[in-house]
Amino acid sequence: MAPAKERHLRDFFSDLRDRRVLGRCDHDLLDIVLIVLCGTVAGADDFVTIADWARAKEAWLRERLGLRLANGIPSHDTLTRVFALIDPQQFHDGFLAWVAVAADRLKVKQIPIDGKTLRGSRKGHARPCISSAPGRAKRA
Repeated sequence: MAPAKERHLRDFFSDLRDRRVLGRCDHDLLDIVLIVLCGTVAGADDFVTIADWARAKEAWLRERLGLRLANGIPSHDTLTRVFALIDPQQFHDGFLAWVAVAADRLKVKQIPIDGKTLRGSRKGHARPCISSAPGRAKRA
């Protein structure tokens, strides 16, 4: 059986609709999406940190992911504005497709998730929860 064709990370998000004003965009939509996705996976948890991470990893983003970055790394303000315009369901669909392929390729059956309810923070009937996924997974 021939191996399945490798898909580039960019391919999973190619269906995202760009809702920005045509002709007023300095950065490619998919470059922005991939910067945010990779920065988040690398541990950045807000757009300021993601922009800082991307500036430090610009050469890697160009060489390994093939990002164009014609106007350099987008600012944290640009990342915020663009992600506010992205359709959440479209992003969700692309993200789940990527995770499914990655999990299959890595032979991951499940990812353990640990959830905790915060004590002393009750508002009404709901209690805030914190979830985390430790850096290990059960393999086939």
